Amino acid sequence: MKLHPRDVPGVVATVVATAIGLALMVSGSSMAPASGPALAERTRELELGATTESLLVAQLEHQLGTHEAPQLPEGWQELFRDTPNAKGELRAGNDQAIAARLLEGRASYQRNCQHCHGVRGDASTQTAKILLPRPRDFSLGLTKFKQTPGLLPPLREDLHRILEQGVASTAMADFAMLEEAERTTLVDYVQYLLMRGAVESRVAGALQTLAQTDGAQTADPAEVEFRVLEGTRVALEAVGTEWRNAPGTAFTEVPAPADDAAIARGAELYKSAKAGCAQCHGIDGKGRGLGAWDAEHGWILRDVWGNPVRPADFSYGSFHGGGSPEQVYRSISLGIAGTPMAGYAGVLSPSEITDLTHYLRSLSD
Repeated sequence: MKLHPRDVPGVVATVVATAIGLALMVSGSSMAPASGPALAERTRELELGATTESLLVAQLEHQLGTHEAPQLPEGWQELFRDTPNAKGELRAGNDQAIAARLLEGRASYQRNCQHCHGVRGDASTQTAKILLPRPRDFSLGLTKFKQTPGLLPPLREDLHRILEQGVASTAMADFAMLEEAERTTLVDYVQYLLMRGAVESRVAGALQTLAQTDGAQTADPAEVEFRVLEGTRVALEAVGTEWRNAPGTAFTEVPAPADDAAIARGAELYKSAKAGCAQCHGIDGKGRGLGAWDAEHGWILRDVWGNPVRPADFSYGSFHGGGSPEQVYRSISLGIAGTPMAGYAGVLSPSEITDLTHYLRSLSD
């Protein structure tokens, strides 16, 4: 894979971040504080008020523990039990064993991940601020590169894959050098952060909407407490259900093999109004289409985290979601969660998506 000029600053920052990370791994410490605000930065920016924030923290810690001592609420333990590891082997474990794995995962997260992703998983660290693209902020409970559609949670298999392979052209290096058992406990803890983030962000968003409706200053304290309690209950149930059902939504289609005719059809489709790929990725596929790049303003699009979106430059063969035919086919079909890259599964036929897959991959040959 060639190095894209636009990625040079990010690569420099990545080298710095990697050096920091290696130093922390060797020392077994973390540059991020062991504690701090209990709520994610995104939640604090909503300015819910001291009383509401205090009630929300109390409920989150009652149900999910603290970031120093994580725990799972009733009904969530099964989502961390008897799940296949990277080799497809099942791991049995009772509630006590799962709790122990979470603590092990947190310790590994502190050594390997915290300097970028932060104590709360909200990517609010000093290291994160120098990286482009920014490290994933788990506080919305969302990941981009997964086998499930839309805003549904990822599979544990997806989290394993990212740890083992990293994300191309980003600071997210692979952690294949870790023992599989340690990667598995890291998956446990990242899953915990995603689920906790999903609960917190949903409750906080609902509280902000209600406060705007009736006025934060006039709401009855007892009513605010009820809203926090009920909002947390509903969010815990919804997030648990979504993770429980996610495996049933996994995308498993595989494209037909490539040939010259498929690539030629894909080229025509890429430039067509039906697919509209050139609008963002450019007619030449180099990622600076009129809908994504402006010489005066730079990158126009934003993801749900508020970060600039830089459409892939296919001429460099760097696919963040993976560059195999199956992975590219899936990314086109499902889109990239949390970004303007929508899925084409309901717009293009499977054969058209196959042709487009092979054409995009051919641009870097």
